[in-house]
Amino acid sequence: MNTITSGINLSDPAPHKEPERQYYFIEKAKEYVRKEAEEAGRPMTFCVTTFGCQMNAVSTI
Repeated sequence: MNTITSGINLSDPAPHKEPERQYYFIEKAKEYVRKEAEEAGRPMTFCVTTFGCQMNAVSTI
């Protein structure tokens, strides 16, 4: 991932084409988290909790 996103300049506007646009926002999010961690004085963490597989009510097996 780092080799794909290494040439992205966050001071430029976001690209219009995919997947360059996604890579731009990935880098923007990483920069945001880095700044927040620096302000907090600790690494940022997260937790994702899922509750099984969501099935569409009209699905049939």
